[in-house]
Amino acid sequence: MSDQFQETTYKGWGTRLKESLGGIVIGLILLIAMPILLFWNEGRAVQTAKSLKEGASAVREVSSDRVASENAGQLLHIAGDLKVETPLVDPVTGISVVAVSLQREAEMYQWVETCSSRSEKKLGGGEETVTTCNYAREWKSGRIESADFRKPEGHSNPAPTVQSGTVTQTSAPLGAFTMDERILGRLSGGDPVAITDAMMTEVRSKVPGGANAELQGNTIYLRNSTAPQVGDMRLVMTSAAAGQMSVIGQQIDVQGTTQLAPYQTEAGDQLLLVSRGIVAAKAMFKEAEQANTIITWLLRVVGLVFLFAAFAAIMSVLGVLADVVPIAGTLVRYGTSTIALILALLVGGTVIGVAWIWYRPLVGLGVMAAAAAISFVLWRRGAQSASAAENSSAVS
Repeated sequence: MSDQFQETTYKGWGTRLKESLGGIVIGLILLIAMPILLFWNEGRAVQTAKSLKEGASAVREVSSDRVASENAGQLLHIAGDLKVETPLVDPVTGISVVAVSLQREAEMYQWVETCSSRSEKKLGGGEETVTTCNYAREWKSGRIESADFRKPEGHSNPAPTVQSGTVTQTSAPLGAFTMDERILGRLSGGDPVAITDAMMTEVRSKVPGGANAELQGNTIYLRNSTAPQVGDMRLVMTSAAAGQMSVIGQQIDVQGTTQLAPYQTEAGDQLLLVSRGIVAAKAMFKEAEQANTIITWLLRVVGLVFLFAAFAAIMSVLGVLADVVPIAGTLVRYGTSTIALILALLVGGTVIGVAWIWYRPLVGLGVMAAAAAISFVLWRRGAQSASAAENSSAVS
């Protein structure tokens, strides 16, 4: 039998009109914030690109086996085998592993709410919404706030007895150099820890509610019955092993050790690049450039999407006004969405173009021209669709 809750709500035309007026305020805030974000993002992208180019031309390839005093303060690329001998101990479970980092992934068996809504416009401008929520118990990280459920009764989630966490080596040698926690914490990847009987003894004695802990594969279950109950926990321990790695950073001396630290570029960024395996400096810089490009485009898309949302929110009152006759509201909303998209491209493209003119003039002019061309095409298509609709209405 499904655990489901259904609720039907109705909003009158006046209530919807007030909410759309509130949307105008939100739209205006976004209309101020998004151009700032887009302009800042272009500056950030250019600065990072310049910093990476500066670093690529300044980096020195040196052996990790020997420290040269003449390299002090210089940007170096070293590669070699990272050595770790000191075991890490997870403070919650007591599990001990010789590794660069040890991660505790905790999940709780808890209630999850999934809702979907279906709205229908009514004659006179009102709107009826039917919301259906389904409840199921699943393994999830953290705690889902059950007090916010549409139907919290019978779906209460307790506080988890164990949280996720990570412990990392404070330092480890890479040849003659010492890697600190800033570098070690950037090593990606992790393999499940093979849990031994001795480790399970530690878990049963240390973990809250762990007296009846059971091991299935590499997963530790904290429960009091064979079937999972709400509030039960399960833990997976993973560790990042030592091995070959490559680092680009500034050579510095710290308390008798030689380390690599972030390198301050004249362009404004601090460079500290870390990769697993033996990776050439050129490849590491190329990877950083690709990451910069991805971040830049993600922020551009976010800015444009929220600009569209801003213009749509500002003009939403027109759709609500026209909803007195539902079909009229649908047509008006289609038109305002098209206008919102055109305005978002125009404003967003202009801001990005101005930013590039500020930072890189030739590229900026090209971006503005492209945005104007796309907006013109969309406007022409919208005008043609509107004309076709009018002709269709006249014929009928």
